[in-house]
Amino acid sequence: EYGNYGYTDEMTGAGWQANRDNVEPEIPRRHWHLNDPGVVPNLLQTGAGSPTGIIVYEGKLLPDVFRNQVIHCDAGPNVVRAYPVQKDGAGYKAQIVNVLEGARDQWFRPADICVAPDGSLIIADWYDPGVGGHQAGDQNRGRIYRVAPANSPYTMPKVDVSTVEGAIEALQSPNMSIRYAGWQKLREFDKKAEKPLAKLYKSSDNPRMQARALWLLSKLDKGNKYVEAALKSANPDVRITALRAARQLKVDISPYVKQLVNDQDPQVRRECAIALRRSTSSEAPALWAQLARQYDGTDRWYLEALGIGADGNWDTYYTAWLKQQGQDPLANAAGRDIVWRARTKESVPLLAKLAGDQGADLNQRLRYFRAFDFNPGANEKSAALLGILQANSGSVDVTKLALRHLDPAFVKNSPVATTALNKLLSDVYGTPEYIELVTRYEPVSENTRLSQLALAKYNEGIGRDAARQLLKQQGASLVWAIVNGQNPDQATQMIGALQRVGNKESLDILKSVALDEKRSAPLRMAATRSLGGSMD
Repeated sequence: EYGNYGYTDEMTGAGWQANRDNVEPEIPRRHWHLNDPGVVPNLLQTGAGSPTGIIVYEGKLLPDVFRNQVIHCDAGPNVVRAYPVQKDGAGYKAQIVNVLEGARDQWFRPADICVAPDGSLIIADWYDPGVGGHQAGDQNRGRIYRVAPANSPYTMPKVDVSTVEGAIEALQSPNMSIRYAGWQKLREFDKKAEKPLAKLYKSSDNPRMQARALWLLSKLDKGNKYVEAALKSANPDVRITALRAARQLKVDISPYVKQLVNDQDPQVRRECAIALRRSTSSEAPALWAQLARQYDGTDRWYLEALGIGADGNWDTYYTAWLKQQGQDPLANAAGRDIVWRARTKESVPLLAKLAGDQGADLNQRLRYFRAFDFNPGANEKSAALLGILQANSGSVDVTKLALRHLDPAFVKNSPVATTALNKLLSDVYGTPEYIELVTRYEPVSENTRLSQLALAKYNEGIGRDAARQLLKQQGASLVWAIVNGQNPDQATQMIGALQRVGNKESLDILKSVALDEKRSAPLRMAATRSLGGSMD
């Protein structure tokens, strides 16, 4: 809950192809920014596809492997799959079990799925030769499938929610519409439904039915009584449900968290951490610190739950954790991870110590440099990174890392950082790293070299990027000097470099050249061609 699942860069909104430190080696993981602090892990990597409808199957008609599991339509690979889940620390892991596959007909495009009242699956197939782009190739056909074990004809159970007993039966339906109808009537019955719901909660051996009853009981005037009893359940999922229900009561959650803060089940403690998110209770920092001390240094789900729970309160929660530490916070993997995940200026000194540790392999320190991007302490970060820069002045790699994360305004006002930047720009000139640094710091002193790079690499991406940055840095006069110069080859090359820049200034230059009858025909043709190659 409240998790960021990494589809784009949290801080910049950039997609997966943008360069970043500590980038994941595998492209499927890179898509989800899984090495970034603040990203909840994937349950499962399923590969490329066109995901459509999704449910959780809570019926009894299908075989055991599908019960209480996510079932999902993926129209691209022509398949409906289940993802049987196992708990894994504070999170989960899963595998794939196919339900229905278009092995003999590649036009099978499962679009949606639901659970029928008898527990069978109903799957809508839009039936089409392709997916994506709204290019429907078959406007006339579509199909509905019912999936059920052999010899189980479709039946529609009688539904009567006009009585409490009927509504409670409807509440237990595998079909969401019937369940919803039962829920709504039971809310209307209010106290009249209390005893039958309490009976369902106590008598059911199915924790999901217990949870459905508990949610309704928690909405009653004395709902906290049922919540507090459920916090002592032997089933950790019911304890989690009780804590979630308590949060909806809009009361101070701290007393409830206090009961579960040392729970043996990491999933319950995960939920405690999330419950403390943006808490205003004076007890919350110490409770969060207790939860943080139980992090084992390997369970990423638990670490991200701690991060979610500290949102809005990082300063006080982190300080409470430091006070509770009986040793150096960096002495073990758990402490180092919490420093990496923290979002407070208070963590910067320890983060800098980890990033600048010359005794550790640089590849192992990349994650700490990346963490600077997510930390709000601008002044503290700049001072820390400058210290790393000075301590590692002979290392081009560390200089790159420090300058990639330093605040541009700080660098412009720091002679040490400016000198390091100028030297590095010369060291990496002509590479993508050079473009990245110039884009970040926008040094006008580089305009001449940008124009030279645009000419030298006019038909490559790096030449286009150099031309774009040159225009951004008020370097249009240099572009015009080359276009109007005595060297026709260079003029054509600069026009070529502008081809895919696509901003207003580049298009105005190309338009002006293309329409100027005083210029040579080859140059005007090149400008026209470049206009055609610009998306805008």
